[in-house]
Amino acid sequence: MSAPAQFEFLKVPSVGPFGPQRLLVFLFLSMAVCLPAMGGGPSLFLDDKIPVRLNDSINTGRNKAGEPFKGVIDHNVEVDGLVAIPGGSVIEGVLRNVVSSARLRRRAEVTFEIEAITIAGKRQEIRAQPETRFGRTHARHDGTFIGGGALIGMVVGALASGGKGAAVGGLTGAAAGIAGAAITGKDELYIPAETVMIFRLKSGFSMELP
Repeated sequence: MSAPAQFEFLKVPSVGPFGPQRLLVFLFLSMAVCLPAMGGGPSLFLDDKIPVRLNDSINTGRNKAGEPFKGVIDHNVEVDGLVAIPGGSVIEGVLRNVVSSARLRRRAEVTFEIEAITIAGKRQEIRAQPETRFGRTHARHDGTFIGGGALIGMVVGALASGGKGAAVGGLTGAAAGIAGAAITGKDELYIPAETVMIFRLKSGFSMELP
C-alpha cells in the first residue's frame, strides 16, 4: 500500500495592520487601468479638429440667428489609428449672429456653433469653437457706383452751365450714385449644402457607447 500523498498548503503572507488600506489601493489602481478599456474610445482634446459636412444650404438673406442646423462628420476622426468619432455621426448646432448684407459696405456674416453629436444612436454634448464665415465686401462696388454717378453729374452740369454747374452736377451725381448703390449693393452670403467646415474643440471629448 502506497504512502498517502503529501499536500502542501501555501501560506498567504500577512498584509499587516495596513492590509485593508493596501487592498483598497490595489483595487483602485486596477480600476484605473481598466477604465480606458471600458470606455467608448480614444479621447480628443482642446483644439483637435473635426470635419462637419452641412446637410442644408445657408443664406444670410433667408436664415436667422437662433435657427438650428444639422450636419454629419465627414470622415472618421482617428487618434493613433483608433476611431474617436465615426464618419457619418450626426451633428446638431445653432446659427449665431446671422448678419444680412447691408447696403453701403456692410458685408454679410454667419456664425456656426455645434452643440451635440449622435453616435450609434446615443446623443451627447460636444463643444467646439464657433466658426464664422463672411460674405464678400462690396465697398469697391459702391465706390465705383458713387464715383461714376458723380462723374456723369459733373459732365452734365458742365455742359449745362459751365464750372459752377459742374460742381452742382457732381454733387447731384454723387447723390444719385449713393442711391443706386443703396438699391443694388446687397451681396448675401450663400453657403451650399455639402460644404465641409472644420471646427476646433474647446473641451475634451470621448465617445460614449450605448
